[in-house]
Amino acid sequence: MKNTFPKKWLIVLSAIFVFSCESDSDIGLDLLPQDDLLNATLVDSFDLEVSTVLLTDFLKQQVEVVSYPEGVENTLLSSNVVQAGAYVDPIFGRVEAKAFFQPRLVTASPDLGTNPVCDTIRLRFLVDQGSGYLRVYGDTTKAMALEVERMTEDFGDSTIYTVDDVLATDGTNYVVSSPSEFMPSTEEYVLELDNALGNEILAAANGNTQETFLTTFKGLMLRAADGADGHVFGFNSQLSTSYRITLELDYRNDEGDTTTFELQTSTAGARQTNIITDRSSSAALSSLNGSGDVLASTGLAYMQAGSGIGTKVSVTNLQSILDSLEGVVINRAELVAYVDPSTTDTMVNDFPVRSLIMYRIGGDNQIIKEGTALSYIRNDNVYLGGSELFGFDSDTLAYKFPLTRYFQQLVTGQGSVEGSWFIAPNANTTTVNRSVLFDADTNQHGNMAMRLKVYYTKQGQ
Repeated sequence: MKNTFPKKWLIVLSAIFVFSCESDSDIGLDLLPQDDLLNATLVDSFDLEVSTVLLTDFLKQQVEVVSYPEGVENTLLSSNVVQAGAYVDPIFGRVEAKAFFQPRLVTASPDLGTNPVCDTIRLRFLVDQGSGYLRVYGDTTKAMALEVERMTEDFGDSTIYTVDDVLATDGTNYVVSSPSEFMPSTEEYVLELDNALGNEILAAANGNTQETFLTTFKGLMLRAADGADGHVFGFNSQLSTSYRITLELDYRNDEGDTTTFELQTSTAGARQTNIITDRSSSAALSSLNGSGDVLASTGLAYMQAGSGIGTKVSVTNLQSILDSLEGVVINRAELVAYVDPSTTDTMVNDFPVRSLIMYRIGGDNQIIKEGTALSYIRNDNVYLGGSELFGFDSDTLAYKFPLTRYFQQLVTGQGSVEGSWFIAPNANTTTVNRSVLFDADTNQHGNMAMRLKVYYTKQGQ
């Protein structure tokens, strides 16, 4: 049965950049009630040029890893969710994710007795449910073999990682038993690992501090086995104990003790997701190889989390329309983009991207920066204390970008007019899903064509 995504959800209202908000009076905004829009003038003659752009340099998940002492929370990490697995998308090609994470001592300097010997070692985890939905993408009916390798490279102190980065491992698969083939659900999953790894962990942990332990046992990597594919799933390494990744070691020692020793991921631990995309099998996107590559629209535009693929929208007659709107009050401005419904049924679990960011992009197809930060369009929700993210409406299959304040700033000369925007998944996404949008061709798409509408009234009207 096809898994369906929720009909309604609430996007978490948390802005990722710090900025100051002007008051309504500062920018001359006068939002009218819905009924009063009948008295406003509509401008919908914007010429929208839509394309797909690959920007590998900027739209990647970024994680800053810092070594923290025991009991100190690492607040610099951008996402608690790490992802693993692989799937083949009939539109976008193959996607693979490798999860690197750091099980840590629960208590410092544990006393495991003399010569502790591992009898069984188990890796436990739950697929994360974010806002009521499983963080799984791909064919959820297909079992997928998983492998666990030991990291041989330290997480770097104060290091910025992107999804391109891979940490070195020993290349040995330590999974020895079920379920070697993984199918996601809300239930806990247990992978039994090789006791030789357990013995090394016990020796590294016995009587040692966290710092000493992590010098020897640097972490683990979870991935799909070579050639396996089905889905990419996310699991949360930082939530309640029931969600954390746990290593359980049953052991005995010379004192005759038989007990269980646990390691857990925590808010202090480092983690990283490496995402690999292969578009060579994609009829639509195989030409996107280098940062800045552009694919002209022939009816559709594309975006994909974790890959840097996003949709560029250029309003070629923006300046001329703004000139004609001098002295008016913008009552409502909104860009609406519809998802091609035929692309939401190509895999068992292929819901569109849930939240997007609209960046300002220059003529070189690179995102404009404000200092060192990426410059994005602050939507109306931001000024109401909300988020810069634009959400997806599953009932209408549409993304709606409320841009009233942005356009009021443009007509009053307070905004910069580039006329081009880059729309892409939130860089801190925790699911490697994608969306396929209709472009602005009304002959092909009718009422589902991408459109920009602006309602205005003249001063004193």
